[in-house]
Amino acid sequence: MAALALADIGIGTTVVPVTSSALSAVPPERSGKAASATNTSREIGALTGVAVLGSLVISRLHFSLTGQLNHLGIPAQFQTLVINRTSASRAAPALAPSRRSLPRRSLTGPWSSSEANVRRSDRSLRVATRN
Repeated sequence: MAALALADIGIGTTVVPVTSSALSAVPPERSGKAASATNTSREIGALTGVAVLGSLVISRLHFSLTGQLNHLGIPAQFQTLVINRTSASRAAPALAPSRRSLPRRSLTGPWSSSEANVRRSDRSLRVATRN
């Protein structure tokens, strides 16, 4: 909990000054590009951080689990089975919802599908440009 609070304080004290300095360093007509570049770099940094920390956690889990299974005297074939079931490549499909678990009824109304919304917008634009 303390680490999360520390991260929140760090993010809160750096995001606004970085964005402000990026926006003040460019002419007003390019402020949109500067804001986009700042947001993109922030998102890429967050993605990279999550990927690196995730791989460290999985690596540490694998190392610790192997040591504990050896300590308990679990046979090697069962160790392999347990470690394979806890690896990221095997765990991710198990966490994803299956198509069977999704509701079978379809939505109706204005949010029925994005394709229908695009078609409606296209029709409206054509009608508006004809007049």
